[in-house]
Amino acid sequence: MAKQKRITGSMDLAEAIAVSKTYPLEVLLANYHYACEDEDSEEARNRALLISRGALYALAECPDPQTMRRMAALLRRDDDYDSTWCAPIKQRLENKTISRTERAVVLEVLTPLVLRKSTDHDPDTLNAMSALAEIYPHPLPTEIVTRCRAKLASRNFAMASTALSVILNLPTTDRDPFIPALIKLMEGKFSGNSEASWIMSRLTDHLETHGKIITAAVRNALASHDKFAKLARDFFAALPVIGERGKVFIQDVLAYIGRESVITHYKPRLIHIDPNGGTAIPALIGLVHSDSLYVRISAIDELGAYGPLAGAAQSKLTAVAEAGKGNALAFDSTAAYRALAAIRQSIPRETDGMSAVSPHVSKTGGRR
Repeated sequence: MAKQKRITGSMDLAEAIAVSKTYPLEVLLANYHYACEDEDSEEARNRALLISRGALYALAECPDPQTMRRMAALLRRDDDYDSTWCAPIKQRLENKTISRTERAVVLEVLTPLVLRKSTDHDPDTLNAMSALAEIYPHPLPTEIVTRCRAKLASRNFAMASTALSVILNLPTTDRDPFIPALIKLMEGKFSGNSEASWIMSRLTDHLETHGKIITAAVRNALASHDKFAKLARDFFAALPVIGERGKVFIQDVLAYIGRESVITHYKPRLIHIDPNGGTAIPALIGLVHSDSLYVRISAIDELGAYGPLAGAAQSKLTAVAEAGKGNALAFDSTAAYRALAAIRQSIPRETDGMSAVSPHVSKTGGRR
């Protein structure tokens, strides 16, 4: 039998994972809790970390059909739980190729952790909910969903956030009754946080059943005159996911751009909800000569995202570019040169969405 390759402290994580994938299940289970042999040695500490992390990621893809059953067995110890096993279980659940049988095994073991009477800071309940958020497409029992709904009110933000991830990962029909409550949380408790973007990204799935309150919530966010409007940022962060389902908000986004009062560094927005630019491009061309520098820059950047589709804007963009030639502070001129290059296909079209984690981070890395 060929000798197994040994993980060393000089490897990077990718190498450690690759080596770990050659190990059998029982070795991976032992390695996940591998203890450092010499705390005074940096090499030994690095090796222990790589062995444990390598096992974590290798267990997610381990082909042994007993993988989940063995991890679940190690999780439970009579009336006590070793919740550290929730991490590899969650990692494996994120692998959507694993069988429904494996998901059922996990559900059986984790359900008592979620349903038991616990405090807002119980790590076992938190870890179990975090893992069950990945259980889809296996259905969750009603009592689990009900408990997670209650945990949305937790004073522990991490607990409420984890409960939210469970609710948001439900099938659309199962999530639908929660939409009014989720909108209130988006506007309140989770406003300005990534969780608000998560909610925003799901709302358009429910326009048919909750169109009135969803449209009102989004329009209220976009109508804000606060230059640092949190919910508007959350909406823009979710646009790559929302896509053309958000076409009802084209005019609202245009109006928001027409009120820009700071240089926002947002990634292009309208390209996601009006990809052909039929409505957006003519309106943006009209904003190119706005009295506001901030509006001009925003409109020009939006036009640049359309690439050749915005060809009709070239004459106005050229005028702006030439007007600021040689002036390092003519930021609209710089934006116009950049947009013209995109329209003429000198550079790729920019259609990337903004980060859902930090939608309001500037190009220099700081918050606006």
